[in-house]
Amino acid sequence: MMDLPGRDINTLLEKITNYDKDERYMATMDLGALLSRAGSGGPPVDTNTERRAAAAILGRLDDPSNDVQSVAVKTLSALFVRVGPGLAGDAAHKLSDSVTDASRPELRDVYAIGLRSLVKDVPEACGPAVCGAAVRALLRGLASDDDGMRAACCDVFTDILGRFGSCGDVAEAAGEIGDACLGIVRG
Repeated sequence: MMDLPGRDINTLLEKITNYDKDERYMATMDLGALLSRAGSGGPPVDTNTERRAAAAILGRLDDPSNDVQSVAVKTLSALFVRVGPGLAGDAAHKLSDSVTDASRPELRDVYAIGLRSLVKDVPEACGPAVCGAAVRALLRGLASDDDGMRAACCDVFTDILGRFGSCGDVAEAAGEIGDACLGIVRG
């Protein structure tokens, strides 16, 4: 890995959309390392740059390369510990839609890991935004005929209930969540 303090974040943001998948992969990894350092006493990253970095990393979730998608999900953890409700909600929406996307089952576990990481790492104040963005999509996933999708949604709901169970969107949907899970167990 390159010495990131001397590396310009704008260069990383440019390379993250490069035509070469190896450049995108390395830029995504380096951006995650830079954000981790900024979060643990390294040089701070301003809010605007953080938002641009988050948009770039979330954009890589749709990368044609599975390797780039995987590193983008892992990189999100460095971002989740620092974000506000807006960014947390955007990430939860993108990840929950990806978990419940029937056309991409090969990446469902990667997205589910990313969503579970978001639930675990995001600041407590972001709980309502995360729950508001994820609950409905995950309920649709529980109603699916796809066993893998249902299992991934159950795993994510376990984490959501454990951390944000009293959140308004979760509390309002508690009956639906319980009915859906019982239906899966009985089915």
